[in-house]
Amino acid sequence: MRKKMVIKENASLTKALKVINENSKNIVFLENKSKEIVASLSDGDIRRHLKESKDLCIQIDKIANYSFRYVKQNEITKARKIMLKNKINCLPVLNEEKKITSVVFIKDFNKLKTLSIVSKALKIPVVIMAGGKGTRLKPYSDILPKPLIPIGNVTITERIIERFLDFGINNFTMIVNHKRDLVKAYFNGIKNKNYKLEFIDESRPLKTGGGLGFLKSIMKETFFMTNCDIIVDGDYEKFYKKHKQEKNIMTFVCAQKNLVLPYGTIQLDSKKNILSFEEKPKMRFLTNTGFYIIEPEFLNFVPNNKAIDITDMIKVCIKLKKKIGIAKISEEAWHDMGQHEELLRMIDFFGE
Repeated sequence: MRKKMVIKENASLTKALKVINENSKNIVFLENKSKEIVASLSDGDIRRHLKESKDLCIQIDKIANYSFRYVKQNEITKARKIMLKNKINCLPVLNEEKKITSVVFIKDFNKLKTLSIVSKALKIPVVIMAGGKGTRLKPYSDILPKPLIPIGNVTITERIIERFLDFGINNFTMIVNHKRDLVKAYFNGIKNKNYKLEFIDESRPLKTGGGLGFLKSIMKETFFMTNCDIIVDGDYEKFYKKHKQEKNIMTFVCAQKNLVLPYGTIQLDSKKNILSFEEKPKMRFLTNTGFYIIEPEFLNFVPNNKAIDITDMIKVCIKLKKKIGIAKISEEAWHDMGQHEELLRMIDFFGE
């Protein structure tokens, strides 16, 4: 990936055009002899040069932007704001040595898709709950099991897996039931997978939590759990560190939802007189995304081979004062295909 985004600052314009054509990102970043990123060169910079001169052999340091903008690795959360303020499409992410670690693009910043040049490696197992029938997605789910519903040209489950792979997480267990033979056949047919995927069969529907009972004998470490119909964009490493620092038995990843009630609301006093009036009030609340970080201890609260919702087990933990925390993400970072309208929005957002 480095070869597609980085070029020597003494390279020719012809060489830069070739690299830009190969990466399809309309930009390259220039490095000096110490491999420090010192400038950027966009297709706009090149067009401006060619308007004044037809010289394709010129060294790119003569026309590059040495006042380019970038974001430090520990300040990546500021990237979107910087891009919007300065009306630019991408930013390189640099470490303390000014070496490039990734590139963030505005068009898919909400997806937190980056072109990684250094890889992370959390090495934490992931459980994907994929046994449901997807009744809210009929008639699609009458033909395809929910884990195989395509979002663009990629299945929802593969998009979920891609997110974890970005953080070096490559060990997955999928709990399957409805049309499970089709799900297993699809993934077993993928050659040269860069991840490990094992399946656990539910012999009968066990709701949203009962399938976790199968993990008691095999899951001995902290793990991620996600439903198979959501995509959560965020820093999974940050979620994990927060979970461990707080010593939670479980951490919810929650989305901040902001709603505007399309009506004026009235508050009455005890005598039924109008106390206050608010036109189209704004409401904020945290919602459960269906994405968790879980300790093996939580599995002790899962009954064996019994249909039960995970929320029921969580309520038991709360009563027993077990520590349950949250990690917050923005509303835009949570994509849920649970209903037709949301599915179409997800296809529009991720479709390729």
